[in-house]
Amino acid sequence: MDRIRDLAALDTWLDERDGFEDGLLLDAARSDSGAVTLRLEQTVHLGLRPGDVEVVEVHELVADAPFAFEPPTARLGPAVSASPRYGRMAIEIDGSVVLVANEFTVRHVDTVHRRTEPYTGDELTVASPDARDGRFWSRHVGELLGAPVVWRLIGGPEPRAVDQDIDGCFLQARDRLATTDHGVFCMLHRDGSVTMRREHDADIALWQAVRMTAGRFDRIRSGNCVFTSADWNAYLATGVFPPDERLRLACSGGDQ
Repeated sequence: MDRIRDLAALDTWLDERDGFEDGLLLDAARSDSGAVTLRLEQTVHLGLRPGDVEVVEVHELVADAPFAFEPPTARLGPAVSASPRYGRMAIEIDGSVVLVANEFTVRHVDTVHRRTEPYTGDELTVASPDARDGRFWSRHVGELLGAPVVWRLIGGPEPRAVDQDIDGCFLQARDRLATTDHGVFCMLHRDGSVTMRREHDADIALWQAVRMTAGRFDRIRSGNCVFTSADWNAYLATGVFPPDERLRLACSGGDQ
């Protein structure tokens, strides 16, 4: 436990912890005695892949006699800094003043080890010559959806020609062209891979058909996972992730 009585010392304490840039404000509470405690989380080792271990240090910053306290209305993110305010020291989080006091007590509370859970998102990436062929996607997605799907430019009321470049275009059900502007966005990358991303007006049935079509490729990347085709299709059918080791092996191409 250390006591901080000047701005330079507070700046040093924050700098040594990178201003909690890769962390969170976990809690900001006032006790019955009037003391305010900020509980801050600093990530010291990121866990990026499924099964990785993330290491987090938890610190408390306490003002026994705060001059001002503005409880945050939401769980704030990174960027903790100090500044002078009213001749005192102010703690700012995401640019908002949270706590002002003449002195603070700081202490390390805990070291937490967390397993990184697998997750997927509204975006996936695959690689194959077929993946760059708009007709491949419109045919297979349409079959799964049970309705014609076409490529369009943003806001385009008419479908694109089947032989036109699909980079930057949107896959959408034909009968929704007049009532939507987007769909499932397509990006072609220089390495030959293709990313498909669900936009806000692509309904769940269309996106599910795109995801199922992606199961035709050898590897599918989504979230922090890379699936084999078999594992991806099983995940879509059951909602259950394969073992971490398989997702990690797929990420590294078979090498740990």
